[in-house]
Amino acid sequence: MTSSFHLPVEEMTITLDDVSCLLHLVVIGKPIDHVPLLFDKEAMEILLMTHLGISRETKVATVTNVGAKVRLTWLEDLYHRYVESGLYVWTVTTYLLHLIDSIIFADKSLTHVYVAYLCVTPLK
Repeated sequence: MTSSFHLPVEEMTITLDDVSCLLHLVVIGKPIDHVPLLFDKEAMEILLMTHLGISRETKVATVTNVGAKVRLTWLEDLYHRYVESGLYVWTVTTYLLHLIDSIIFADKSLTHVYVAYLCVTPLK
């Protein structure tokens, strides 16, 4: 089995409940789906404005033919601008978007990030 650890004593599988207990994470709410959603350009602009603080005038390198995506290099530049400006809420959101697409739901291209991951609402 690929999801288990082979120890000298026996095999052990880490479950979501184990992760929740060990890291004190709340495991409730809607999961993040790795299937990209298709957005039109207007919906993508609204997501970027709402969750990343981008104005309509900002030039964004986007791709909409295979799902709404932004260039990873653009996202990294945005991250560095937010760090320098001291806008830490936008910095964290930008970093987490980068983390979700490049580490958690990584694909082989590593050139674009799906804007759909911004649709996930935080738990209250």
